[in-house]
Amino acid sequence: MKIAMIGAGNVGASAAFLLLSHKIAKELVLLDINANLAKGKALDLAQSATLLDINAKIQGGDDYKMLKNADICVLTAGFARKDGQSRDELASKNASIVSLWASKIAKFAPKSVIIVVTNPLDVMVSVALKFSGFEKERVLGMAGELDSARLKYEIATHFGLKNSDVSAQMFGEHGQSMFALNASVRGRKISKNELLHLENQAKIGGAKFIALLGTSAFYAPSAGIFKMCKALKSKNGTELICSIGDENGVACAQILKFGKKIKIINAKLNAIKAKKYAQAYAAIKQNLLNLENLSHK
Repeated sequence: MKIAMIGAGNVGASAAFLLLSHKIAKELVLLDINANLAKGKALDLAQSATLLDINAKIQGGDDYKMLKNADICVLTAGFARKDGQSRDELASKNASIVSLWASKIAKFAPKSVIIVVTNPLDVMVSVALKFSGFEKERVLGMAGELDSARLKYEIATHFGLKNSDVSAQMFGEHGQSMFALNASVRGRKISKNELLHLENQAKIGGAKFIALLGTSAFYAPSAGIFKMCKALKSKNGTELICSIGDENGVACAQILKFGKKIKIINAKLNAIKAKKYAQAYAAIKQNLLNLENLSHK
């Protein structure tokens, strides 16, 4: 399997190392506007492979032609959020980057699956879907698993439990309108007030990193990329929450089953959660309209 990592920054490089060390890809390509950055990190990864006795072809550069025959293209390129900045404020800047790369992927890797990581996630998935011209099952966004992991972490930390004792899923958009789809703890109940508090902590999970590091998280997002690539390779029916477009080209979270074909598993939503999902969808749709209006000015 050949995987192209577009963007050789913290997220792209961390994900590349995970994919290499777990032998998910036999060929890895790092692409970045800064060719030397991509080449340097590719060289470092290649020497890491030597240490780990892994045989893999690893390249770096800025040439679009390096996308050729990629099975998966992971799009991490774009501006990172700054402290106090919302994901949606990034939309106009990052849309131009995502649209360019989506069109290049369509040209050089027309049979690939695109995994979008660039924020605002759901809006960027919608942009990549439009400019690649791919069917919706081949343009997916990595956020639901990350948001779910953050909720799981908050619950486990709050109650002093092991990660394996907690089950949790976040749903909706990758932003402030996300909500807990389900959450359970082995051997005890979570009160509504506890869950609401922990859900809010998960919502601001990304902002915590920006305040501490001055940039976005990268290890956990790279783990989310790894899970998606592994599921795409194995085709063993793994179920993950990912952003995917609908018939209107609007992307939002869905539960996906990764078999020979990617299938949407309808989430069980009560009236309250269905309303929250509708609000999240409406917010993403409005952000897309705002983006379109900006591009016409």
